[in-house]
Amino acid sequence: MPSKIYGILAAGRPFIAMMEENTEVAQIARQDTVDFVVRPGGVDALVGAIREAVDAPERLKQMGVRARRLAELRFDRINVTSRFRRVVAIPKVGGPHHRCERLVAARIPVQM
Repeated sequence: MPSKIYGILAAGRPFIAMMEENTEVAQIARQDTVDFVVRPGGVDALVGAIREAVDAPERLKQMGVRARRLAELRFDRINVTSRFRRVVAIPKVGGPHHRCERLVAARIPVQM
């Protein structure tokens, strides 16, 4: 997911995403109703989304509230780093590979 999306969500702002429906951003947008999604090249859909946004300020406000809540619940630093740790299987501090983790954190090359 593009990193700028995290900042937009954290700021509590809805947005218009011009991207394919199967992207993570589009899926989050649909699931959590935090933005508008239009397909690349969909000029008419983009114009429609802009008009819909302009005509529904209360809806935009609610999308912003949901965006902020999503940022706090799913994309805060603690949750994201926890998920990242599980994905890359970095052992917890004090575990058998703690030295390796310290070297990685310090950006020191590790020889295997």
